Amino acid sequence: MNFPQAIQQVLSKYADFSGRATRPEYWWWVLAIAVGSAVFGIVDSALPYGFLQPIFGLLTLIPTWAVGARRLHDTGRSGWWMALWIVSSLVFVAIFIVSIIAMIGGAFEFGFEGSEEGGGLLVLGFIGTAVSALILLAISVWSIIWMAQRGEGGLNRFGEVPLN
Repeated sequence: MNFPQAIQQVLSKYADFSGRATRPEYWWWVLAIAVGSAVFGIVDSALPYGFLQPIFGLLTLIPTWAVGARRLHDTGRSGWWMALWIVSSLVFVAIFIVSIIAMIGGAFEFGFEGSEEGGGLLVLGFIGTAVSALILLAISVWSIIWMAQRGEGGLNRFGEVPLN
C-alpha cells in the first residue's frame, strides 16, 4: 500500500471502527497527519488568527481514532485500548491546568518573592505535571510499540487479513 492508497483507504472508512488496518495504512496516515499539522501550523503563524490547524485537527480526529482502533484489531487487541491513550491525554491536560492554577494562585496569595506555603504549591504543581507527563509518555511509547507490531495472520475475531 502506498501513500495515496492509504489516505484514500482511511478517508473512505472515516468513522469505521470495525475491521482491521495494516501497518502501512496506519503509519502513512500518521505521516499525513504530522505533515498536515506542520503545514497548517506554518500557515497559521502567518495569519493574524490561527484557525486552520485546529480545524484540521478536528476534521482528522475521528478517522485517526478509527484507523488506530482498526490497527489494534489487526494485532488482535480491542480498539478500546485507544481510550486509554485518549483518557490519559485528557487527564494530563487537566492535571497540567490545575497545577498551573495552583502555582499562579500560590504566587498571588503568598507573594512572588516566595514563602513556605507558596513554595509548597509550586513544588506540588511541578510534581503533578511531571508525574502526569511521565505516565502519558509511557502510555504513548506502549501505544507506538503495539501499533508497530505485525498483524495477526489469517482470520482473527475482528475479521480477515486486510488487503494491501
